[in-house]
Parts: sequence; C-alpha cells; structure tokens
Amino acid sequence: MSTIVGIIRDETLESISESHYVSVMIDSATDSTVSENEAVYVRITLNGKPENKLIEITAIIVGFCADGVNVNTGQRNGVVLLLRKEVPHLIDFHCIVHRLELVLLKLRKQCPIRQSVNECLHLIWKTYHSYLAEDYGQYATVFTHMENLAATSPNADIVGRARKVQKQLKDLVFTAFCHFVSDLFGELALLSLKLQENNLILPVAVGSINDCMETIISMEEDYIPGEMYEKFMNCIEDQQFSNLQDNPKFQGVEMIESPVCVDKEKLKKHVGSTVDLILKDLESRFKNLLGANTSGDTQAEVKSFKVFNHDTWPEGKRELLHFGNHEIEVICNWFEKPFVTAGCNMEVVQTEWRQMKFSVSNTFRDKSYSDLWKILRTNDPYKTDFSNLLHLVRIMLTLPISSAECERAFSTQKRIKRGIRSSLSVQKLSDLILISSEGPDLTEFNPEKSIEK
Repeated sequence: MSTIVGIIRDETLESISESHYVSVMIDSATDSTVSENEAVYVRITLNGKPENKLIEITAIIVGFCADGVNVNTGQRNGVVLLLRKEVPHLIDFHCIVHRLELVLLKLRKQCPIRQSVNECLHLIWKTYHSYLAEDYGQYATVFTHMENLAATSPNADIVGRARKVQKQLKDLVFTAFCHFVSDLFGELALLSLKLQENNLILPVAVGSINDCMETIISMEEDYIPGEMYEKFMNCIEDQQFSNLQDNPKFQGVEMIESPVCVDKEKLKKHVGSTVDLILKDLESRFKNLLGANTSGDTQAEVKSFKVFNHDTWPEGKRELLHFGNHEIEVICNWFEKPFVTAGCNMEVVQTEWRQMKFSVSNTFRDKSYSDLWKILRTNDPYKTDFSNLLHLVRIMLTLPISSAECERAFSTQKRIKRGIRSSLSVQKLSDLILISSEGPDLTEFNPEKSIEK
C-alpha cells in the first residue's frame, strides 16, 4: 500500500509543481476514537480547470479557506493572521457552505413560526426516526397515525406529542407555511449543492447566490411553478363549498379554518418576514462576494475578481473599453510580488485585458466560465497573446471559496476508521484517505508503476 500511496503522492506533487499558484483549505474533525484530525487541501489549476489535492504545499500560496472558528480566522493568533505575516498577498475566505449553514441556523432562531415548524418536525422525527418506510413522510399518513396514537397509546408523553402534532397539522396557515418552507429550503439545498462542487470558481458562486436570492424574492409574491406550496394552495383554493363554514380538506384531512376565514394576511406576514430575514442574512454573510460596500484587508481584491464574469460585461464597445480597468489594477497591485516572481510582465497586463475583452465579446460570449478559461489557457494564440493577463485568471481559478472538499475527506475518514478499525495508525489512516481521495477508480488503476517501484 505504501508503494501505491507514494506513486499517488509523487503524481500529485508533480501536478502541483507545474502550477504557479496554490490556495489552502483546512478543516478539522474527530474520528471514531475522538482524536482530533486536520485535513489540508491545496487548490490548483490543471489543464485550465481548478482541482483540489490532498497533499503538502510546494508553490506560491495566494488563497486560504476555512470555517469561521477563531483558531482559523482569529485576529490575534489565527492561522490567517500568522500566514499573512509570511504571505502578505494572501486572500482568505470563510467557507461559503459554512456561511450558508449559519444563515439557516439564524433563521430558525429569529423566526417564531419557523421555530414552531422545527418543533413539529422534531416531534414527528422522535416518533418515526426508527422507521425506514417512506410512507411516514406523507402528510395524511402522519396525521392518521398521530390521531391513532393520541387515542390508543398508554404512554402519556406520546399522547401529548401526538395531540400537539395533530393540532398543528390541522392548522391551515401552519400547514401552508410548512409547504412554503419546503420550497424555500429546496432552493437553498440546490444552492448548497452548487457551492459544494469540487471545481467551483468565484464567478459561478456569485452567480448562483444571486440567482437563489432572486428566486427567494419572487417567492414572497408568487409560487414556484410545480412545487409544493403552489400545489397545496391550489388544492385548497380549487375546492367547492356549499356552506361558508365548511372546512377544506388536504389529502383527506379536514383543516381547522375555512378558506374564507383563513387569515391570508397572517400567512403573507409569515412568508414576508421569513423572506426578509433570510435575504438580509444572505446579503450580510456574502457581502464581500456580492459587491456590498465592506471593509477588510482583502474585500476590494475579492470584489475586483468579479470583472472576469464575462456574462456581465457591457454590450457597447465604448463601455467595454473602459470596463474593469480599475479592478485589474487593484488585483495587479495586490499580487505584484507573486506576479513578478512568476515572470509576469506587469506593464502589458492592461493592454492584454483590453484585447481579451473584445476577443471574448466577439467570439466566446456564449461559453460557460469553465469552458472559456480552459480555451484561453490551453489553446494558441490565446495562451500566448494573453500570457501575462492569464496569471490573474489562474489566481481567480485557484481561489478557494469552499472547504467542502475537507468535509469529504472526513466522510472518507469515518468510512475507513470505524469502531472495529480504531487502532489504525495516523500514517496508515492518512495513506488510506489519500488513496480514496486522490487515487484512480479501481477499474482504471494501473498496477504496473507500483510493481516496477
């Protein structure tokens, strides 16, 4: 196994040595023996695309990403502060996936009806967490079983729990809000999955966050077509009633309020306050990416990289001529030392920027971010004509905005070091994680190198 690990490590080191710049991502977690372990990844560009590698550092560090704990981002002796003493041009990121998680945690604390939804779901989970059947996720099935438990269970705690859940599920406003929350969390889940992608780059992350926020804004006044909130409200509104006191039914369960008596303003208020809370927190936590006026050592430099979002460039030739010139100057000034070390000619960067803008605008406007930068970095004449400017692109592709890859390493650790394998040494565990994370698929593994070595 050590031979296989050695080959993987050598190949990874070779790919890192070919990259001008790297960024660092770190995170920590405990294993099955409650031992604290640290995962350190480096992010590089390979064949025009960003890649993450679990290995030591051998190139110029330009970025750092971790969660927001004090040991990483503390202003006195945090890792970022200590690194910046050695690497003054370092750009640090608080992992955007962690930031999104904090948005959801804050929403649960500050939104009263959201707390009620969480309590209801927790009570349901306490009843069904040992069951595997998918039917227990159905509204009518849960309600009917709660009704049965409330009437027949000899356990007073279960009876009280069942009656509370039953009462909440019959509340029309509460149930409607639950369907709204389901749609809202569905959108945030899509954003979370996007932000966890291995080859995520800054322009894609910014675009995904903006798209999610636009969708959430629209949810305050309208339904997402085909989703649960729309289906629930249509089900209620489409029912015909001969008596105004008749109550609507959902999946056969009679609700408490009639559709005439239901407090739509109350529902609208709950939806509006939830949307406002989550938008404000998203804007606050992602302000350095979304372009808000912020203060900080690297905020201006981070925002300046947004000029590489080619789908936001102006259409007019005159506007395009002057677009982004200041931002390119900001980036060049911040990274002057590593650029000079890498052999970049700073005097021609603005000229190459002007030429590249018109070339991309005329030829590659329809390309995705990853395809565009791969073409420019790997194909002639672009990689030659824009060789100095592409140093900025390399750094943009290398910037680590998420440490999700570190979390995946800990998931691998949990699969490998279980209770029955708790005596694995640190080196053996490290080697197995490296093979799992960086090694080829078993069907693609070529043992000849290991045999020869």
